[in-house]
Amino acid sequence: MDPWSSRKAGILSKYTTSEKLSIVTSFLYEGEKVVVKTQSTAVDKVQHRLEQLDSFEEGSQRKLNVSQAEYIGRIDQLNKELVSAWNSEQRVKALKIAIQCAKLLADTEVLPFYPSKFVLITDILDTFGKLVYERLRVKSDYYKPGSKTPTPLPEDFTPDMVPESAKETCLNWFHKIASIRELVPRLYVETALMKSYNFISSNECADGVLRITEMIHGIGNPLVAIYVRCYLCRVGINLMSQNSNYDFLYANFKAFLDSYQHVSCFLIGLKVTELVSALLLMIFQ
Repeated sequence: MDPWSSRKAGILSKYTTSEKLSIVTSFLYEGEKVVVKTQSTAVDKVQHRLEQLDSFEEGSQRKLNVSQAEYIGRIDQLNKELVSAWNSEQRVKALKIAIQCAKLLADTEVLPFYPSKFVLITDILDTFGKLVYERLRVKSDYYKPGSKTPTPLPEDFTPDMVPESAKETCLNWFHKIASIRELVPRLYVETALMKSYNFISSNECADGVLRITEMIHGIGNPLVAIYVRCYLCRVGINLMSQNSNYDFLYANFKAFLDSYQHVSCFLIGLKVTELVSALLLMIFQ
């Protein structure tokens, strides 16, 4: 099959719109409030970061109605802002941007453009997931038996090679994600970081995929739920080894078939088969 990168280009060129698109964010203008606080312990630091997320979710945002070209430009701007925040050690800000981008996928107001919006925003989530993963690898240098020189983790590392400090940092990331109040962004962001579960234990990733598969049932909008499943399958299938159990693919495909009637009613008057075809191509890349 064609790689996901080539499918993305086809989706972006096919699913377009002349309608105005809504984008809600706090990061497309200057003036973000910064709170400086001294934390004495690791627990204090985690608590402070969770408070920052609470402040963010309750903070001021603005809604813009823009053209498709402007929307794509602003999504690209958010992507650059996320990377810039990360590179300047503003980890919480980078997480906030990822959350706000994921929230945009709960809006299905302009259905013909939704597959393209999915591609654009999951690209940002992929970027965020890679940044977190690489940061954890950097923090996971280990000492080979008898050596006094730290060694970078190999690509095929096992959890027993990961220092406890790096595991703690990894767990802190997932604690932050668990504090996201809305289900859709919480599931998207956790899926984006799924690969980082490998720092904790060898079965954590597979367990996480199955858990999120079940949690998606809690999403009220059937179309949004199917696209979350699509992202979960795309991420999950790239993380599993050849000897892995792929039952999660069957479970998500069955859930897709079970919800097809609801989606058909939801999309009445639109080219349902085309949207469904796009979804299937995304899942079974």
